[in-house]
Amino acid sequence: MSEAVNSQRNHTAQDISPCDIRYDESFTSQNAPPASVAKGSKFDLRRYAPGWLEKRSYKKNRLGLHPGIDAIISHWDFAGSPTAPLATWPTNFTRDISPKPLHSHNDYWRKVPLYDAIRVGAQGVEADVWLSDVEDGKAKRQDLLVGHTSKSLTRKRTLQSLYVNPLIDILEHQNPKTSTLGNQDITNSSTTTQGVYDTSPSTTLILLIDIKSDTKTTFPFVLQQLEPLRDRDWLTHYDLTARTLTTRPITVVLTGNTLFSQVLSSPQTSHNTSRHDVFFDAPLAGLSDPSDNPAIHKYKYNATNSLYASASFVKSVSKLSRLRGLDGEQSRKVDEQIRAAKMRGLMSRYWGAPEWPAGTRDGLWRTLVDKGVGILSVDHLEAAAEGKW
Repeated sequence: MSEAVNSQRNHTAQDISPCDIRYDESFTSQNAPPASVAKGSKFDLRRYAPGWLEKRSYKKNRLGLHPGIDAIISHWDFAGSPTAPLATWPTNFTRDISPKPLHSHNDYWRKVPLYDAIRVGAQGVEADVWLSDVEDGKAKRQDLLVGHTSKSLTRKRTLQSLYVNPLIDILEHQNPKTSTLGNQDITNSSTTTQGVYDTSPSTTLILLIDIKSDTKTTFPFVLQQLEPLRDRDWLTHYDLTARTLTTRPITVVLTGNTLFSQVLSSPQTSHNTSRHDVFFDAPLAGLSDPSDNPAIHKYKYNATNSLYASASFVKSVSKLSRLRGLDGEQSRKVDEQIRAAKMRGLMSRYWGAPEWPAGTRDGLWRTLVDKGVGILSVDHLEAAAEGKW
């Protein structure tokens, strides 16, 4: 056992034994050790835990009650405990969150846009944008306001305030310039950029921007507002010279009124290369084109210019005729559409699928996943993330 650790000084890993806990005023009556242990003295949880914890209301998990381990876990990040410095690390923003192929449909409707989606591991979020005139005092300017309809817009809810700026904060947190070891700051010399999810650093977060206003004026504005992410080299891009696709922490996909020709003609000179860093939301039910040549894997819509291939479920498949799921014709259509997207290296996505009754919704989710859909577009994030369907 190590020597008693002074809870008031900085601790390093070599100082600490998880079983050494000093009993002081930070322990409340609900988590205090036996009365025989004097305040200010060190006590060994392995010694006191068996009898002490039997009197406490610990939740019994499926593996049974483990008094010593539970005691250590319950005090691991307790303020003033010697193990508190071990409870956090620089990139722990999304610890224990595993990314899932879920798309947060109309994400801006959620109580906390973006963050609610990240909390459950969604790989895609969606923002509807309108280029609008905004008054700041006596001055007028234009900005990209986020909302489902023009009646729902406010000047505070913008693409930058809800998505661009939070993503910058998150990625700066995930990619600290220095890390701390003991009392020393160590420069992070790694050239690898970590994405949003700590458990899967290479997973990109898809930002689907649905242009609702006139695309001729809105599209250039979108490119302009992505500049902070572009400057930091955080956008997935296709290098037109090298003909290489590079996945970065954020992948921007444009949909709504966006024209395919705009995406193709939108190269940005960035980091000494000519690249385009926005991708198209291809029409899932209309991917075939006369210019396609499957023999040489040449397609109009492909991974160099598109990412999603989306369609309205009702328009591309039709309404569900049975509460239990797809009929034969509907199943065939879904199979064909998903297969066509995969051939082009695209992620198939259906929006507007039934959300009620819950049994019908869950059954359809299960069917689409079994058929290999690229990503589930959902309104009920928590239900989808639980995966109990």
